[in-house]
Amino acid sequence: MSHERDKPARVWIIPALVFGLIGMSLSIGTTTFIIAANDPSFGVEERYYEKAVAWDEQRAQEEANERLAWTADVRITPTDAADGFSSLQVQLASADGTPLEAADVGAFVFHHARRSQPLELTLAPGAAPGVYQSDLRARDGIWQVRLRVERGPDVFTQVRDLTVADGGS
Repeated sequence: MSHERDKPARVWIIPALVFGLIGMSLSIGTTTFIIAANDPSFGVEERYYEKAVAWDEQRAQEEANERLAWTADVRITPTDAADGFSSLQVQLASADGTPLEAADVGAFVFHHARRSQPLELTLAPGAAPGVYQSDLRARDGIWQVRLRVERGPDVFTQVRDLTVADGGS
C-alpha cells in the first residue's frame, strides 16, 4: 500500500524537472539579453550602411583634405580638477602655417569604453588665433575625436584617437 502512495509523487518529478530546466534556460537568456542591451561600451556606428554606400563621397572628402593641407592639433587638457571638466582644444592652421580663423568647428567625440554615449560638440573660438575649444568631461582612456571644419566653401575633416591620462592628454 505504501508503493501506491509514492507513485503519484514520482509522476511529477520528470515534468517538474523539464519545466525547471526550461525556466532556468529562459532566465539565463533574459539576463544575458538585459546585460548586453544595457552595456555602455557597446555602440553601433551611426548610419553605417549609408556611410558604406557613400564611399565615393568619403574619398572625395579625403582628396579635399589633402588639397587644403590644413592641420589640426587636437588636445584634451584639464581645466579644473575640482569640477572634473577638461577642455577639447583644436588649433587649426592653413597649409602655410597661418592660424585659421572664422571657421565653424564641430566634433563628434566618444570614449572607446563608452561608445554608446557619444557627444556632439560645437567648438567656440579660443583666446589665441586659430584655437577652438569646448568643455568636455574626459575620463582617462582612449577617445576618438571626429572633426569637421567649415570655412566658406571649404570643408576639412579629420579623425584622431587621443589617449587621456589624469584628465588630459
